[in-house]
Amino acid sequence: MAEVTFNVKDERVQLKALEDLFKQKRFSDALNLARRFKEDFPRSFQIRFLQVRILKELNRLGEAEDALRDLMLVFPNNLNLLQEMGKLCIERNKYNEATEHYNKILFLDPFNSAAKTTLDKIKLLKKSEKRDTGFISYSSEKIHRAD
Repeated sequence: MAEVTFNVKDERVQLKALEDLFKQKRFSDALNLARRFKEDFPRSFQIRFLQVRILKELNRLGEAEDALRDLMLVFPNNLNLLQEMGKLCIERNKYNEATEHYNKILFLDPFNSAAKTTLDKIKLLKKSEKRDTGFISYSSEKIHRAD
């Protein structure tokens, strides 16, 4: 693919170019551009948030999580960030942390039905994870050894 070059210092124009690459699923190009744009506009919520989404598409989940944490330091009560972090935590099987983020969403927006539904799904995921661990209780092990 040809390298994307961009020299305009207008945040809206840069964001539009970045969104276009994202829509075209040119995630590697978009990531390179997002990094450059972030230098031009380090406080741009939109550019930084889109960079997180690009990182997720590239399956660079650790980097996406770090970038989200940085954004959340500046915008700790942003519902979109909390939801994105919650989704990311679920993808990474960090159910307790995901629960914290969705509970915070409900604290800020008590009628958020998506957060309530997701908390119910997390409970089911946690239960199925416990069943799949192959954990044998001490009393069960003791009974089998007695045979």
